[in-house]
Amino acid sequence: MPYGGGFYQPAAEPKQEMEMLAEEAKALKEELEAINKRITELEEKEKK
Repeated sequence: MPYGGGFYQPAAEPKQEMEMLAEEAKALKEELEAINKRITELEEKEKK
């Protein structure tokens, strides 16, 4: 799920909005984990 750069439009129902936000949070968490993993890889490569 690509991140839309902060564009946010609330869902009609609070439950739908909550589900959408939870999904977006999960996607962002996974993306952050991938970024941190890559940073670690580059730091380790730099040490060699």
